[in-house]
Amino acid sequence: MIPRSADPRFIRQWNEYVVFDVLRGAGAPQRVSELSKGTGLTAASLGQVLRGLAAKGWVTSVESVEQRRGRPAQVYSLRRQPGAVLGLDVGVHAVRAVRMTLDGETLVRAETRFEQGSSGQERVDIVEQLVGEVLFGVEDEPVWLSGLALKRDAESEKLGEAIEARLPSRCKLVTDVNADTWAEHIEGGAKGHDDVLLVHLGWQPWLGLLLDGQPRGGAHGAAGDLPWDSLLPGVEQMEWPDRLLKERDGWIYDIVAAAKDGDEDAVAATTQYMRAVLPAVVFATAIVDPKVVVLGGAFSPVAHLGVDLVVEALGKRMGDPPQVVKSGLDQYSSALGAAHLARQEVLAAVVSPTEGVLPISDMPDDFFTLPQEDDQSA
Repeated sequence: MIPRSADPRFIRQWNEYVVFDVLRGAGAPQRVSELSKGTGLTAASLGQVLRGLAAKGWVTSVESVEQRRGRPAQVYSLRRQPGAVLGLDVGVHAVRAVRMTLDGETLVRAETRFEQGSSGQERVDIVEQLVGEVLFGVEDEPVWLSGLALKRDAESEKLGEAIEARLPSRCKLVTDVNADTWAEHIEGGAKGHDDVLLVHLGWQPWLGLLLDGQPRGGAHGAAGDLPWDSLLPGVEQMEWPDRLLKERDGWIYDIVAAAKDGDEDAVAATTQYMRAVLPAVVFATAIVDPKVVVLGGAFSPVAHLGVDLVVEALGKRMGDPPQVVKSGLDQYSSALGAAHLARQEVLAAVVSPTEGVLPISDMPDDFFTLPQEDDQSA
């Protein structure tokens, strides 16, 4: 609540923040009456705030297309800003990239797989090439921030530093666990939920946490990052049908595809794998007590094989078990989450309850750098 004696300037800034937040979360342009319900502000106050946000370059309005008597009402939405944020997921087998607008629309997705045994320098070069492909045609527009999702180990940290030096913007480093969990919260099976346990079933299964609407990494960044060697069994520890194993490193996707098509051997092996992770999932769920458990990762296309198993196991051990759902996202989930986390940081820098909304022209210069041509004279 804002006290009656509050500084009028603070009230204006708070109102800007509230209106901006409602417009950002709205799925369609809003009438003043709808904004009034969402913000609690009067029509007169909203008119002043909307004019101010329009003058700052953030809000646009058009006449409503609804067929009503009288003069068509104006509807308001956030103006699409130039440039984008990037989300990068650099894994063991591939790098994936997402280009996203500041209002959260994914524009481009791209993927390049690493050759087996490729060096760190070769991987850096591949990442730089992929970023160029994602930005093709819009090289002169700003990249506000790049989110880079990596595994939490010394080798990945060193690789991340080399990649960061080759990106066209300042970089936000995040763990792939937090990026994946955030993507589930924004667009995936946990959309709308703030207390989430993500069970990522892939090459190295792990658990991700979202509590009170924030990814949790703990004091040292390890909370919720429980890979196969500490708690969850990995795919390489399981027995898989020989006829489904390929020489290339992507055989897991062949097994998933076969199980999805109903191949009996693949379904049986995948179900066995789901049963193997049950004890760890039940144990973690009992400790965290999330609202939703999401089954994701490389096995998400056939996660339905494990949903009933998890529901049954949790029901036996918990009086009020959480909802269990499939992810709904694909292999781009970590890159998607990294882009959303980068977008959130950019918006937090220009939109706040105490400072209101900065004009576009006042966006901090250090938030982006345009790609520079190589200096041939150097």
